[in-house]
Amino acid sequence: MADARSTNSRSKEFDLIFGLLKSPEKLAYQIARSPKGATVDLEGIRFEYGNIARLVDHLDASEPTRPFKFQVKYVCHLDGVPASRKRVIEQDFGLTQGSISSKDTKADLLVIDKRGKSYFISVKDPNKPSKLGQKSGAVSYGNAKLHGGLKGVSLAGLRVPRVIRYKDTNLTEKSFSKVVHSDQVFAYVKKKYPSDWMKIVATSEKRAFNEIKNFCSVLKDDRNSLIDFICLTMGGSLGEDSNFYIVSGDDVTNLSAVVKAFRTKPFKVILKDHSPRGKTSIIVKVEFKKKAYCLMKIEPSFEGKKSDVSQTKGIIYHFQHYQNDGNDWKKLFFDIAK
Repeated sequence: MADARSTNSRSKEFDLIFGLLKSPEKLAYQIARSPKGATVDLEGIRFEYGNIARLVDHLDASEPTRPFKFQVKYVCHLDGVPASRKRVIEQDFGLTQGSISSKDTKADLLVIDKRGKSYFISVKDPNKPSKLGQKSGAVSYGNAKLHGGLKGVSLAGLRVPRVIRYKDTNLTEKSFSKVVHSDQVFAYVKKKYPSDWMKIVATSEKRAFNEIKNFCSVLKDDRNSLIDFICLTMGGSLGEDSNFYIVSGDDVTNLSAVVKAFRTKPFKVILKDHSPRGKTSIIVKVEFKKKAYCLMKIEPSFEGKKSDVSQTKGIIYHFQHYQNDGNDWKKLFFDIAK
């Protein structure tokens, strides 16, 4: 899965790695010498990492975190490690196929303790919002369904020539030459029929908002669909794996413990429309023990509606980090799993 987090937030993953060592500065030195990937043995632990050159200037071995109390023999920082190598690691340690090599994995680190137990760890920057993901095509979480992209977009009634030149659009010749024919058609319509195009966009955006209203209503009323959403969004291919952990600073929780809590403990889902600066979205809150936590904000947007944008992707549903007085999804997970 492509990483979209800032280099500073991504570097926080090494705070935990440095915390495994008595002399973390030695590992920092080795990384600085070989920033494009290496295997390093220090203090009885084997460390492996891929190309992290962009992170080197952000690493700080003087501020380690120690959320776990285990003795480690192997650690792999997964970002930048080729998928082929990840598959070999899965075989070497007897891991489930795809647990770290899948595009849908949410693990940032793989840790193997001295007993051979594996830990899949997702590290969240405690000071920055976390990217939860985005979806365009058809997707479902239990009974909660969304379908973005160009679903329902029709250019019927608009005359589009068989051959389109870049001058018929607002794209540069270079941008025009790089996109597929369907995007060239959309670029033509944007320029030649601007009022019709904006009606198409407005119709799509209205449909998308109605769709997220229905989607959120299902999450509100159907506990199993909410749990499915949490498993897939926060755990990805690891789902309810009992060895998958979410770490933020010194706070840590097991995702399977979070899921168990959502299955067994009383809570209430609250939905709130949110429309700052004309962007319509819905905030999904979870009330647990009389405290409201913001699980997420869902915001649909029509990607490529501007006439000078080369690719027209249609509706993208953004699942965004949102908080209320510090009570975000991470705080919810840490509290509800206790």
